[in-house]
Amino acid sequence: MKRFVKNVALVLLVWLLFIILCLVIPPAFHKRATPEDWLNDIRYEHTAPERVRSIDDNSDALLWRLRLIEEAKERIILTTFDFWDEESGQDVIGALWAAAERGVRVQVLLDGINGGHFLPMSRNLCQLSSHENVEIRLYNPINLLTPWKINYRMHDKYLIADDFAYILGGRNTDNRFLGNYQEHYNVDRDILVYETEPGAGQSYQQLMNYFEAVWALPCCKVFKDSRCESDLAGCYEQTAQRYPEVFTDSLTTAEWESATLAAYSVELWSNPIEPENKTPILWARMVDAMAQDSNVLVQTPYIICSKDMYEDLRTVCAAGTRTDILINAVEFSCRKGTDRSADATEHPRPTKFEAGGAADFINVGFANPAAGAVGHANIKAASQRAEEHIYF
Repeated sequence: MKRFVKNVALVLLVWLLFIILCLVIPPAFHKRATPEDWLNDIRYEHTAPERVRSIDDNSDALLWRLRLIEEAKERIILTTFDFWDEESGQDVIGALWAAAERGVRVQVLLDGINGGHFLPMSRNLCQLSSHENVEIRLYNPINLLTPWKINYRMHDKYLIADDFAYILGGRNTDNRFLGNYQEHYNVDRDILVYETEPGAGQSYQQLMNYFEAVWALPCCKVFKDSRCESDLAGCYEQTAQRYPEVFTDSLTTAEWESATLAAYSVELWSNPIEPENKTPILWARMVDAMAQDSNVLVQTPYIICSKDMYEDLRTVCAAGTRTDILINAVEFSCRKGTDRSADATEHPRPTKFEAGGAADFINVGFANPAAGAVGHANIKAASQRAEEHIYF
């Protein structure tokens, strides 16, 4: 018996070491992207101007999501890394249920680690998945038979309503990012894109093609659970009573245009979509864009670069581009009634980066407002190689 236990323990130990090696070795092989990796991106023959709005407030972020869901008549697509069944999540779930009840096709794509772990424990999400007009899929759920794929996650966060608007940015679907439900919260940013001609904007077409490609991947597994029952109709009614300004008449074209600004051009950048060690195309495009300007501001929660990434930044700075990077000051929490960006400005904890005598970076500064990128890709070497990312 002891020998049997010893053999089982040995097998488990070998298997554990194998899993650890699978997690560590693939990201250790760094790939490099070149312009050839993105210069052949699809171009569309017919495009129409798009209008944009920056959403910087968490309460506004929830309200705009609810408005898009409420105004959708044919199709809603929600993709997110985290989806928590708490107040803001229930607001979204109730709105999605009501949309499905009125005949709208609802597609929800969640990352397989967070979604796979929390989804079965959420009565509301299980009930939502049971609706005939709703389909939920999980990107690359954990499979111990393929441990080398565990690190490869989907970090996308966007919401598409029919062919008239979408929201894309860094916010997950939970109380840290949406609404005004808790004292401690995260500061983040989304971009709302409004289509002046339904479905004809370049970035809208890019985003739809991107979503369809990810949705069709073999690693995206359907989740459906009809065992749970929850009062999602009641949840929707409570949300409508809580935010009556959203659940009134639809916005007119004039109101949409008043709420947005004209954009010269909007396009999407993304990394490869398969769950594998990725070519960091997104990082390469960011560096390429930075090199074409004289003044750049990067705002990111944190920055953890590889040797190659630091070399890219040195090259950009040495060429004369002033690059300022604003990161979190972790000793200052963000609470209701406080402005964390002000804390970061008044109490900066910069790390000075010397670039061969060129401009220092990681200083608080200002950027050229003529162009910008908003998305959810952390500036982190492991993320750029392992996670699914998309940028506006």
